[in-house]
Amino acid sequence: MIIPTLGRESLKDTLASCADADEIVVVLDKARGAEELPCELPSNAIYAEGSFGVTGGHAGRSHGVTLASSSHLAFFDDDDVYVDGAISLMRDAAADRPVIFRMDDWQHGVIWSIPQLFFGNVSTQMYVVPNDPDNLGSWEPHAPGLPQPGGDYTFIVGTCMKMGEPIWREEITSVLRPNGR
Repeated sequence: MIIPTLGRESLKDTLASCADADEIVVVLDKARGAEELPCELPSNAIYAEGSFGVTGGHAGRSHGVTLASSSHLAFFDDDDVYVDGAISLMRDAAADRPVIFRMDDWQHGVIWSIPQLFFGNVSTQMYVVPNDPDNLGSWEPHAPGLPQPGGDYTFIVGTCMKMGEPIWREEITSVLRPNGR
């Protein structure tokens, strides 16, 4: 589990929701003023910090990948939570290619709408991928001038190009910004 954080209070709930993960990598981005975490880390956590200043947490995720030692990777934000049983479900579904679950987005409802890779239909919180850094995509802008990063999409498309078509799962494993922030 790789979680870039800006040091938000919501990190407590995020960590509680993934406490059963084999390994949690927390990367604090100090570029926006945070100097410390708002809570204690669980015993299965690895901590790193830096001044990344990249919108969206993409640099923190990339750095977290270099620290992770588990066989599979999942990515989260510090203001999202997993539903009960998600970690066990994700662990059981892990495969030799990407697995994409559904997510409940406070603003857009349930994502994915159809099992296809296209911008807006996938998000970082939905993936479980083999920990094979040479075969991972990268978080890059989807298109020049995009008002927000398209990295969720570019990461999974690049990963699937290298690892094979994803396995689509209908279960909802995560809730994006459960407090509607």
